[in-house]
Amino acid sequence: MNFSRKEAFNAAMVMTGATYVIYITGLITNTLIARSLSSDNYGQYAYFVWMVGVLCVLINNALSVSSLRFISEAIGKQGVDSGKALYAWFMRCQSICMLLGLPLAVVFAYLNPPDGWSSPLWVFIAVVAIVSIAKANFMFLTSSSKGFGAFVVDAASNSMAGIFSACTVAVAFFLGAGLDVYIAIFIATTIFSLLVAKMIANKVGVTAVSISVDDSEKLRIRRFMKWTLLLIICNAINHTSVIVYFLNKTDGAVAVGLFVIASSLTKAGMDLLSAGLSSVLMTSMSRAYGNGGVMALIDSTWTSIRYFHFLGLIVAGVGAFWSSPIIGVLYGDRYEGAVAIMIGLSLIGGLTFTDGVLSAALTVMERQKQLVVVAVTSWVVIVASSAALIAGLGIQGAIIVCVVSKAFFFYCLVALTRQFVPLNVSWRPFAVLTIAGMTSALPGLLLLVYADNHSTRLLAGLLYALVLLALSFRTGFWRSEDKAQFRVVASRISSLKGLLGSVCWWR
Repeated sequence: MNFSRKEAFNAAMVMTGATYVIYITGLITNTLIARSLSSDNYGQYAYFVWMVGVLCVLINNALSVSSLRFISEAIGKQGVDSGKALYAWFMRCQSICMLLGLPLAVVFAYLNPPDGWSSPLWVFIAVVAIVSIAKANFMFLTSSSKGFGAFVVDAASNSMAGIFSACTVAVAFFLGAGLDVYIAIFIATTIFSLLVAKMIANKVGVTAVSISVDDSEKLRIRRFMKWTLLLIICNAINHTSVIVYFLNKTDGAVAVGLFVIASSLTKAGMDLLSAGLSSVLMTSMSRAYGNGGVMALIDSTWTSIRYFHFLGLIVAGVGAFWSSPIIGVLYGDRYEGAVAIMIGLSLIGGLTFTDGVLSAALTVMERQKQLVVVAVTSWVVIVASSAALIAGLGIQGAIIVCVVSKAFFFYCLVALTRQFVPLNVSWRPFAVLTIAGMTSALPGLLLLVYADNHSTRLLAGLLYALVLLALSFRTGFWRSEDKAQFRVVASRISSLKGLLGSVCWWR
């Protein structure tokens, strides 16, 4: 059972729509909280959310990635019943991880409280432990559901949770609530999302069956999970986590808040552009590999690289132009220090945007050992550069660490992919499009020379995106099958058809 282009497209549309709901509601939530709390208290809230995110990834360790990858592959090879049998086995593994993860959360929270935390420490430990376990369960369920192709579980539960959070935070904002109320809302939202996800998963048939799994398959999965576990740990303690930790220790909660705002907005921009594609990436690659072997995987990988490189250039240019107006309008002058961080993150994040595709391809080919070596090496670079730069340079040092660590990790991934994934194609179109991206920035820069304000920066970002879109067609970057897919999308939206027809010269 292959994951067809039509199924992948429909799933991408579902996830894209849900992502817009999630990030719009999340933006409302974070903006209201940031404006309601003092800079110190918002930094403490952001640190709490960060810690929960790290812990739930560590608690799940390799299960989320492994369940998605192997359930999807099993369905591609042998059908749905085979996937349900694997799901039952993964559920038993996850129950063990929950038991082991609870003391981990308690100890981690006890050793690393937020800077300036004034409430009793046991309160912080309790809420971190409860939310981490609930969120870890949620992540496992939604990842496994994607293996079945049931993307609606993730899309609907996250959308409903986002709306719930935005509404409750809005009420708290107008009532003048404090830090403790917003943390309580975060707890309630996490539990709510888990309950909704369980209800939807049962309704769409994401269920387990008591069919034995071959010992050889279990051995293969355990070998995969062993290396994936190390990779997940490195990814959980990534450059953002390390920087937040060092900023909390050396610069305090205010610096943490600035960095979290910039990184969250940058990630939001990336996800809003690519969430649909990112969500189906592992599923489509695993199904392709299970159904057609290495050649089918190569075709899927190459197609994904094209789309992600183009979207990455959009992120880099638009993010750099829009950083100042977005932060100024949403958060106010108190958080102006986040602008430089967001510009740096947008540029390096956009230029290395295809790292997710490369990692997914290597994961499907079970090159976890090599990925772990890259991740550990990158982690050493991050920690060493953070220790050397953040203590002395503060936020400026954090920006340098982000650029250096992301560039190093991307270089290693490219080298690894070229060694193990035979992408026998020309990289020239990507170099040409990158140069086109630089050229596309010129109209916006000239506009800013004439008048530099929020309105002109927004217009400059829009001009950049339109010029790059036109140049991507004029330089021959897209294949005929890409253009055919664009026509299908445009035919559903008449206004889009006219715009693309006039700007892109795709016929």
